[in-house]
This record gives sequence, structure tokens and C-alpha cells, in this order.
Amino acid sequence: PSASRVEGHPMTRFMHAASAATGRPFVDYAALHRWSTTERQAFWSLLWDHVGIVGEKGETALLDGETMRQDRFFPGARLNFAENLLARTGSDDALVFRGEDRVSRRWSWDELRATVSRLQQA
Repeated sequence: PSASRVEGHPMTRFMHAASAATGRPFVDYAALHRWSTTERQAFWSLLWDHVGIVGEKGETALLDGETMRQDRFFPGARLNFAENLLARTGSDDALVFRGEDRVSRRWSWDELRATVSRLQQA
């Protein structure tokens, strides 16, 4: 990809935010990945803030379990799942459906929000 596309990519923006928040240079994905695995609490807490999750994060980003499958992310968090899923707006694809019978359907974020609103009001 072009340099401008790489610079505008969400992962690049997150790497810059992580560098600013920690004072560490994350010059590539490998450096960010190393940090995400060695300082998991800090990584997940920053990611919550960076992506703009609406809700209460709680005091702990991660409770380590005996295995990774037993880890608990944001155990004290309180959020409205639907509110976060429907926060985005615009004409970009939110849902793309392709059936085995060749039926195809696309819903934009605006169409999805409007449909959910109508269902909620019903």
C-alpha cells in the first residue's frame, strides 16, 4: 500500500496513540504486538479508550486466568452493546448478505440504525 494509505490506517493511528500514551516508540506492528503481550492491562485499557467504547470501563482491564481462555477482560465494565454497535453512521456497508440462492443485500450504517430504531419502537 502507499505511504499515505499506511499512515491513515487505523492500526497506524493506534500505534501513534500508544507511543504518545506510553512514551515508547512503536515503529512497527511487531513492536506493538510485543507490548500488547507483555503489558496486556495497559494495552487493552488504551485500546478501549482509543476506539471510543461508550460505557464504564471499570477499574481492571484484565484479570489473568490460569489459561488465556480463562482471562476476563474488563470484568467491571458496564456498557450498552447495541449502543456501541450502532454508534457508526454513514453510507458504508454495515451488513453484507449473500444467500446460497444468489440473493444479495447490503445495508449501510444509516439503514441499519433506521431499521433497529423502527424495530425498537414497535
